[in-house]
Amino acid sequence: MTTERNSASIKKLTASLRVPEFKYDLGEQRAKVLSIASREKLCSLWRQGEHESLAQLLREQAEFKPLPPEIINLAFVADRIFDVWHRKSALHEELNASLFPLRVIWMALSSNNPDDLDRFTQLIDRISGFCIGWMPHPERSKKIVLEALDQVMDLLRNTLSVTQTEEIWAAFEHAQGNKVERLCSRLIETERNLGKVRFDRCCAIRVINNLAKKRTMPDSVWRFVSEYSQ
Repeated sequence: MTTERNSASIKKLTASLRVPEFKYDLGEQRAKVLSIASREKLCSLWRQGEHESLAQLLREQAEFKPLPPEIINLAFVADRIFDVWHRKSALHEELNASLFPLRVIWMALSSNNPDDLDRFTQLIDRISGFCIGWMPHPERSKKIVLEALDQVMDLLRNTLSVTQTEEIWAAFEHAQGNKVERLCSRLIETERNLGKVRFDRCCAIRVINNLAKKRTMPDSVWRFVSEYSQ
């Protein structure tokens, strides 16, 4: 029911919205909207003009011929949504650059697979939640997340399959969770052994102090006790 309401809201918005700086051709048909918004054509915008609006890129793709209001408005909404998301996501800029094409996927799903929009939004939340705190160093480990994101983005671009993408990301999260669990276990074991060493050292110092109490020892013995035995 929520998905149906969201899909209907998007359709209503894109049908009625008018952006002052855009020129609209009201005579175009819905069929042309679907043709322009096909997955193949939208995904051709994948890495083009990362600082340009989708509406502008679509105009260039259509050789500046008039575009239907629905497709212009859908591009406008996608740009606004992801502009806000990038500002509020608190992700590192390098990750934001990798995730920038998500706006193209959102637009393609809105046109071709609107029933998947809610799950796609939830997937974005999962990915951004996992990636908060990521930093581009150390060099060896930074590639792990970037390579996983590249795999996710390539799958979305090639298939628009939210289900497959969810499975791929869930497998990655599970693998990373196992790594963290193993690392925590090793750290706990290391701290446990270190604690034992510290305890044994304290016991040894106490025994030595009790044995040496009120007794006179040669200087060489005291040097050994103070410098080596502890």
